[in-house]
Amino acid sequence: MKFLTTFSIALSLALNVQGQCADSLSFPLQNPPCYNDYIPVCGCDQVTYINFCHWQYAALNFYSEGPCEKVAFRFYPNPVGEFINLSVATRFEGDVNIYIFDRTGNIMYYRFMHSVSNEQLYIPVYGYRQGIYFIIAESMGETFTSKFMKWD
Repeated sequence: MKFLTTFSIALSLALNVQGQCADSLSFPLQNPPCYNDYIPVCGCDQVTYINFCHWQYAALNFYSEGPCEKVAFRFYPNPVGEFINLSVATRFEGDVNIYIFDRTGNIMYYRFMHSVSNEQLYIPVYGYRQGIYFIIAESMGETFTSKFMKWD
């Protein structure tokens, strides 16, 4: 009986917290009619949304400017031909290191950026061989990693 009471209290607290974050009068849209510019916002559900429009269609009540993580990025295209368009954002303005590694761990690209909050990079990769590569952004002791395919 004690377990059941404890479980009920925990469940009601979880539902109450979720209820404060989610907009109970709206329903989330899977493919919202939004632009895709990377100006991230952190939803009260601790998910980084691409921009305010995407957050709004997630049917949440609260957000804060910037990504939920200390550093985050978005890039296109993937697979990559000759250039990567990379958008980097930080939760708090700070220095950022950007790396691109090949699958064997060789550093193919490095860039240090000072006092970043939201930055756009255009990175040439036309000299890279076809294959899988990793992009890493590091800021304030936290890293964000993704992979891409180089394809000619």
